[in-house]
Amino acid sequence: MRNYSIDTLKFFCAILVILIHVEPPQEPYVYYYDQLIRCAVPVFFMISGYLLMGDSLENRLIKSIKKVANILLWSTLFYAVVLYLFNIRPLSAFFPSFEEVYRFLLFNHNPYCWHLWYLSAYIYVLIICLIINKLKLLSCSFVLIPLLLITCLLFGKYSFVISASFPLMYSRNFLFTGLPFFLIGILCSKYEQKINISRTLFSLVILSFLVVFVENNFLLYEEYRLIGDIYINSIFISLLLFLIFITIPLKRDNLFSKIGRKDSLYIYILHPFWIIFFDYVNLYVPIHWNKLIYSVVIIICTLLMIYVLRALKVIR
Repeated sequence: MRNYSIDTLKFFCAILVILIHVEPPQEPYVYYYDQLIRCAVPVFFMISGYLLMGDSLENRLIKSIKKVANILLWSTLFYAVVLYLFNIRPLSAFFPSFEEVYRFLLFNHNPYCWHLWYLSAYIYVLIICLIINKLKLLSCSFVLIPLLLITCLLFGKYSFVISASFPLMYSRNFLFTGLPFFLIGILCSKYEQKINISRTLFSLVILSFLVVFVENNFLLYEEYRLIGDIYINSIFISLLLFLIFITIPLKRDNLFSKIGRKDSLYIYILHPFWIIFFDYVNLYVPIHWNKLIYSVVIIICTLLMIYVLRALKVIR
């Protein structure tokens, strides 16, 4: 039986991604808010790992690689045209430079729209898992999870620990964000029946409450807060949300689960178009948006765009 809770979680994660890209609230609550919304992409990776487990894993991985590669191709071309039409990237720079290709291939940094890193990172993660599975090393790969997450933090929010400062792409990529959370999803699927869910959830709640206050006092310097996407507490919140939704199944389909199942990925891909559009309009017709209203407008416009594209059979 299908777990509609997971589809509902996809919808809420898509909304959180939009909130990440909308201007956050002012102090003193901004960092508590940021830790919450930053769990969206990690949860997406966990959901993918969780759902791909099962019989014919190799076939599922190959099918997913082809599907996501196709989406990455058209979405990259789409935003390349959008940047040109809105005079953000001139025609002379329409094709990526050598440095942009290097960043894209090594760190998943898409030259045309910042959020598309997720798609190429996802492809890399699927390829890595395909190789690991062929070598029958999937169970052994779980030891990489803490190592990769620690490295993600050291290249991101906690780079000051090693007295350094790194570009965001050093921590936000397939290796240090995509792979560990994807493996967590696989781990949860593989050992779901053996996990004491109630005890695990209780432990995560306690840890999250403790970490949120310690972490916000520890990250004292603004420049370090702005590096990286992942807080320590974002890891705990991601796990907490994910476990709650997979262990409390909804047996009936609902509006949120329908949107999450069919549209969450397209919400993720297409919502920046409307941010770019309204930024462009604002140059000529200044609009003073309320942050909440602006977020709702972005969500509605994105959903309408998806339905139009689906009606035109541009997307499925």
